[in-house]
Amino acid sequence: ANALRTYAPESISGLINLVLQSDSEVVASRAEQILGDIGVAVVRPVIEALFPVVPERTPLLVHVLEHVRDPEAVPVLISLLEIPHVEQPLAIAVVHALGQFPDRRVVQPLLNTLASTQPLIYEGAINALSNLGEVALDRLIAALDIEQKTAVTPRVQRALLGMIDFPGERLLAAIARGSDAQAQNIMDVFLSKGGEAAQVLVAHLFDED
Repeated sequence: ANALRTYAPESISGLINLVLQSDSEVVASRAEQILGDIGVAVVRPVIEALFPVVPERTPLLVHVLEHVRDPEAVPVLISLLEIPHVEQPLAIAVVHALGQFPDRRVVQPLLNTLASTQPLIYEGAINALSNLGEVALDRLIAALDIEQKTAVTPRVQRALLGMIDFPGERLLAAIARGSDAQAQNIMDVFLSKGGEAAQVLVAHLFDED
C-alpha cells in the first residue's frame, strides 16, 4: 500500500480498476482506502470513472471523493443523485458525501431528496442537511413557507432540529417576517426543541413583534 501511494499518480488508474472490477470486495475496499489517502490527485480520475455506474462498486468511488472533499467533485456527485431510479446504495453514499461539502450547491439536491419514498435515503438527507448547518439554513426556512403540509415538512423541521448549533435567533426572525403558515411551521420546530428553544423565546418575550 505504501508503495502504491509512493508511485501515485501512476498507480491511480490501477487502483480505480481494482475498485470497479476486482472479484474481491476486500481488495476493492482496500483500493478505495488507498485512493482516499493519496488525496487530491485522485479527484479527476475518480470523477471520470463514475460513469457508467457499476453496481455496488461506484459507491466506493463516491466514498473516495467524500474523503478527499475537493469542491470539484460536487457537480458530478449531484448528477449521480439525479440519475432516474438511482440505486439505493449509490444514492445513500452520494447523500452522505454531499453532507460533507459546505457548499450551497448541494443544498437544493438534498432538499429534493427529502421527498424520496425510501427511508434510508430521506433519513440520510435529513442528517446531511443538519450537518451543513448555516449553509442550508435559508433554504430550509424557505421550505417551511407552505400553506399545506406534506411528507417533506416534518423532514425539513427535523433537519433544523438536528443542527448542532440550533438556529433559534434566525428562526425567530423568520417568524416575524414570514407568512402565517411559515410562522406556524417554525413554531412547531421550537415546540419540538424544548428547553433550548424556550430560552430563545423568553429572551425575546417583550419584543414588539
